[in-house]
Amino acid sequence: FQSGHTSCTEDRIQHALERCLDGLRPSENLTQSWNAGWCMNRWSLEELVKRDPENFLILLQQILRKAREVQQECHYELVAPLALMFESTLLQMPLCPSDGEILTEACEVFHDFLAWPEPYCSVCRNLLSTLHQELRAPGISYHRLVREEQGLATSSQSRRKSGCVSYCSALFGCSLHHSLPVSVLRYSEFVLLQDYFSV
Repeated sequence: FQSGHTSCTEDRIQHALERCLDGLRPSENLTQSWNAGWCMNRWSLEELVKRDPENFLILLQQILRKAREVQQECHYELVAPLALMFESTLLQMPLCPSDGEILTEACEVFHDFLAWPEPYCSVCRNLLSTLHQELRAPGISYHRLVREEQGLATSSQSRRKSGCVSYCSALFGCSLHHSLPVSVLRYSEFVLLQDYFSV
């Protein structure tokens, strides 16, 4: 990374990430099905990261930093969004460092969440599965997604559900709108609308 540039970029990405997570904390507006302000914050973070390939790694590092903080302070509502954001960012990275250091660190961080109750341990277990696959064969997760989207996956392969709602439901093994935390529902809604408007 370039000195100076990295410090400024890290601060901006950290600030954007914090704004996203603030919209997921418990508040009086939890009964609302949609939070437009949080949606814009998430979109802004995505656009900021896409400006430079190095920003993806910075965001992954910031997510890990936040995950450690969440574990220490027991912010249950932020576990699933952080895990989903980490996997989403990882799959979008143009190039992951060959040393695998960031993936190894992520395994250590999210492994500690396996002792947490459902549904938090399930989403982290799914992320750990992806991380272990990436450590063995970098890029395999993205390759599989492309094959499935093109209809090239074999019947023996486990297909990802269409849309984030089905994806989250499969992750937690429960009815999405009745059992999942509001933080996950909001994240799911954002992803679905983002996919709709990007078509």
